[in-house]
Amino acid sequence: ANSVISKNTIRSSNQRCIVIDASNNVVVEGNVAFDTKGHCFVVETGMESGNVFKSNLGAFTQKVHQTMPQAGISGKETDDIPAVFWAGSPSNYWIENVAAGSEGYGYWLELRQNPRGPHADNFARSPAQTELTQFSGNSAHSMQLESLK
Repeated sequence: ANSVISKNTIRSSNQRCIVIDASNNVVVEGNVAFDTKGHCFVVETGMESGNVFKSNLGAFTQKVHQTMPQAGISGKETDDIPAVFWAGSPSNYWIENVAAGSEGYGYWLELRQNPRGPHADNFARSPAQTELTQFSGNSAHSMQLESLK
């Protein structure tokens, strides 16, 4: 792995927790997030691959009251329907994570036809046509919507 985000506590964040945006091979392990707004653990654009989310806990994930404005390159943000783990790219690893209580979803794979962001034109693969790398040993409970979308 090139970078590691490990053993952090994120509490009362008003906009997300840990966001991987156009980065590859990052290990996100052993982090705890509580009482946060918007998507919590995020793979942003649909172009990311090889990132590992392992043994993280997200609890009490809430809706944002206003989504972030966009400049037209990213599409509508969905933090008003939050997921503890939200992914725009399936080419990553989710292993033994826990989603505990959300005003939305536990795990949401929002796979669009095209990646988003300023470098999307340079990316040949469609996130919706890409295989899921690994999703194992994860759990979710106490979601207002579904555990997995």
